Amino acid sequence: MFDKNLGISTSINLALSEIKTDFIARMDSDNIAHPDCFVIQIDYLENTGIV
Repeated sequence: MFDKNLGISTSINLALSEIKTDFIARMDSDNIAHPDCFVIQIDYLENTGIV
């Protein structure tokens, strides 16, 4: 898509500008999470009235 490496910040900002969802999850290669982590977080956000 691009001829050169744009760097992490620019790449993330470009991706975010194209996303059309309510929630976005991002993990770096050195992160770990429980398999249900995002399901639990979304459930919490939706059921507490935070979002």
